[in-house]
Amino acid sequence: MNSEEGSELLDRAWKNFIGRVERAYEEQPEADGADGSQASFAGERALASIERVTDEQQGRVDQSEEREDAHRERF
Repeated sequence: MNSEEGSELLDRAWKNFIGRVERAYEEQPEADGADGSQASFAGERALASIERVTDEQQGRVDQSEEREDAHRERF
């Protein structure tokens, strides 16, 4: 496996993980039977945190790909 395949595999795994976590948080208030604002607020806060981490991870993936491209150009 080359580094590009490794990057793609990591990216797919990360997106899969984030998708599972988002679904779990979206379903959590329903599963608890919560209709109060505390549960909704906690869920919204968790989703915002997931989005922030996802954006940070995508930035890291982009940087890694840029570095890989730069190395390929050099060699």
